[in-house]
Amino acid sequence: MPAEPIDLWLVKLDASAAALEAIERKTPRLSDEDRARAATFPDARTRLAAYCALRLIIERTAGASVRTQPFARDRSGKPRLDGAGVAFNLAHTHAFALIAVTRQATVGIDLEQVRPITMAQHHQDAIRAAGTGLTRAPLPDGDAEHAFLQAWARLEAFTKARGVALQRTLEDV
Repeated sequence: MPAEPIDLWLVKLDASAAALEAIERKTPRLSDEDRARAATFPDARTRLAAYCALRLIIERTAGASVRTQPFARDRSGKPRLDGAGVAFNLAHTHAFALIAVTRQATVGIDLEQVRPITMAQHHQDAIRAAGTGLTRAPLPDGDAEHAFLQAWARLEAFTKARGVALQRTLEDV
């Protein structure tokens, strides 16, 4: 049996926010919980745009019956739509949302903005080592910040797919 595809979408939030808001006004897809959750963040407009994009992409795979359906959450807080038959994950920075949707059992993704790393060196080393061990692909050469963020993104994606806390993943890896 062939593996189910994973739809992966990168959404530029500032450029698409107005269009996503217009689509949402015309045909609501967000739950009341989505709206309330977005309002708690300082970047509420871009957060709401990310949620709108997520809901549109989920609907593309699962159908219109998932509109406004509240997310259930597992122990780690990872959202799911019971009975929808899809797995999904959302990662976002201020400017972008990365969304994965599949009919497979689970999916995890992460997206990081390049920034200075202020974490203690021994913690950075442990994360780099763990992130390196998750795949055969090497970390970027030469730039310690990029290598760390790549390792961090690998760990976050793996952790999100597992539905556990990052500390648990670090202990296990």
